[in-house]
Amino acid sequence: MKTVLFLTRHGETEWNVEGKMQGLKDSPLTKLGKRQAKWLKSSLKDIKFDAIYSSPSPRTYQTAEIIREERENEIIICDNLKEISLGSWEGHKKSDIENLFPDEYHSFWYTAHLYKPSNDGESFSQLQDRIIPTVLDIINRHKGGNVLIVTHAIALKVIMAYFRGDSLEKLWNPPTIQPTSLNKVVITDTEYNIELYGDTSHFQTVRKAVGAIVFQGDNFLLVHKLLNTFDKESGVWDFPKGGVEEEDLSLKDAIMRELLEETGTDKYIIKQELPEKITFYFDDDIKKKIGFECQETTMFLVEFVGNQIDLKPCGEEIDEILLIDSENLLDKLSHKETVAFIQNHCQFLLTGRRGLTLSRPLLPMLRAEGIIVRKDGLAFLVQCDSEESFYRFPGGGVEFGETAAEAIKRELIEEFDLQSDIGELACLNESIVEYDGRKRHDCTILHWGSIDDTHVLDSINHNEREGIKLTWRTFEQLKQRPLFPEGILVFLIERRESVSHIVIRKNYDEE
Repeated sequence: MKTVLFLTRHGETEWNVEGKMQGLKDSPLTKLGKRQAKWLKSSLKDIKFDAIYSSPSPRTYQTAEIIREERENEIIICDNLKEISLGSWEGHKKSDIENLFPDEYHSFWYTAHLYKPSNDGESFSQLQDRIIPTVLDIINRHKGGNVLIVTHAIALKVIMAYFRGDSLEKLWNPPTIQPTSLNKVVITDTEYNIELYGDTSHFQTVRKAVGAIVFQGDNFLLVHKLLNTFDKESGVWDFPKGGVEEEDLSLKDAIMRELLEETGTDKYIIKQELPEKITFYFDDDIKKKIGFECQETTMFLVEFVGNQIDLKPCGEEIDEILLIDSENLLDKLSHKETVAFIQNHCQFLLTGRRGLTLSRPLLPMLRAEGIIVRKDGLAFLVQCDSEESFYRFPGGGVEFGETAAEAIKRELIEEFDLQSDIGELACLNESIVEYDGRKRHDCTILHWGSIDDTHVLDSINHNEREGIKLTWRTFEQLKQRPLFPEGILVFLIERRESVSHIVIRKNYDEE
């Protein structure tokens, strides 16, 4: 019989940031602390817990609540899972305690087995005597089940030392217990197998954000931001942008929410999600505060269909909204990354100076997709929505500097965590379309490819877009729905050995 313990520490707290010792006292979770708990929640979302235990401290209970999410488990508060008592040290900065009690402080952090508190707190052996019998009792109560325990850093070091068979003398051996780091112990009879210790692989390093290049006629909409996302004075002109929230159902939902929050109106029509992204790296101070190393912003081309009177700066972050002509756009933008993005990827936006109506832009796109055949040769791996209203092969926009094959591999990893082998060039598909006075000339490069079939037994869901999945479909099934790019079905049926060039020309305005 196998019992699995998942043990974690609470998320970052205000006193963690301030360098204060907490012990039995408490301080609230920071924004990052709550985010860390959500990261762990996502990592554990498929685990069915037989029981969830928490120390009585509010910081651990709130962490347990976030991880539990919609599970029906009651969170069991266990007094013996509380942190080591630090007596009079609690609530004071570590640097102050080190200055006042240098020898005792040194013993606490370097010779735990010799530490004898004079501050009315607990020794490490007293903590050990309190917490180990409790953990063993929890194991006996839930034999054969999965159990989550949310507790504290030093409490976890003592618990993991027990499972490792280490004495208190080795208590401070690596790893460090970071906020919400995961520890996993598998118990079979009397054997303890530590599968994870201080694991932080669930920490997310890339902050997902969205931005809108909003136009109306030949003018663009900019907002003046007094404060940035991190509540620091900003004073910059930029396109509406903001982080993707957990409640957002999709990136499109995120940008429509952000536009409403920043401009006070929802009179917008999303025209296109642009394939390129704006990426920049945070400085060290911001990294420590938010936990992310960089930000990746997905940009949308959006038309404003309201009146200027509808635009109202909202909240404390935005104080002014401006409609500016394309000739002065780049000079007005404050962020060099945004200016570079427009110059490198969106020159078509500025062609209004040369008489092109911006509400009808020319939007070329270079895509790369993989034709992945199941090993039995009877089905293809395709991407579709939940209703299967269409099919297309997995892939996406080709980024500057990468080959089509590299783009397919990257997209499969980013969107579905799927490794692939991309082989020879199969087909070049050009789509030249005119509709509603607009013109598009898109090119899709298709390569043959393969994956380990066992990784997609039925279907797998998109990492970011709800309702989008990868699944295997046969020839007959592909014939029942639109398959993109157009013309590719004939190529598959004929199974041509040489590289094919398919050109599709359509003018819907003439129909």
